[in-house]
Amino acid sequence: LVVRVWERHLNGSFYATPVEMYGRIYVGDDNGTFYAFDQTNGRILWRYKTTARIVGSAAMKDGRCVFASANGTLYCVSVENGKLLWRQKLGKPITGSITIDGQNVYVGSSDSCFYAIKLMTGAPIWTYKGFGNYCIAKPHIYKNRIYIGAYDGNFYAFDKRKGNLLWQWRNDSTDYRESVAA
Repeated sequence: LVVRVWERHLNGSFYATPVEMYGRIYVGDDNGTFYAFDQTNGRILWRYKTTARIVGSAAMKDGRCVFASANGTLYCVSVENGKLLWRQKLGKPITGSITIDGQNVYVGSSDSCFYAIKLMTGAPIWTYKGFGNYCIAKPHIYKNRIYIGAYDGNFYAFDKRKGNLLWQWRNDSTDYRESVAA
């Protein structure tokens, strides 16, 4: 039995999977607005407006919320009030989901690149530029490796510290759009 706890009507559509943390629900819409809702009653606690749609899911750590927009920018805002802490322009639209591990943020992009960014400052750590097509899957991290698939039909493994490609596997029958099963 599913019971509706609350409902909120907004102007945009939602493609990203909502993230629940700190008693709140965090999600972005296709109008470029990122929201924090009170989990118990659906009240909008804050919103942050970007210039393009938000498709991928956010990630949180240490009071910071990181999300990406189709304007090619990665944003980091305070989970408490939505205040911008930093933003990093990466290039073409980012429609993938974010992964945070330790003090690093990882995300793929439609510019055929995969990025590692410092959580506290937004400074780039490394960039992999070898995908044959865009990458929107959510990266999965296990120990010192990052696993991700791209629309070029390859599945990749990277050293998370330096971004070195460890291996890739080609599957001619599929392209990878979703996250890796752990």
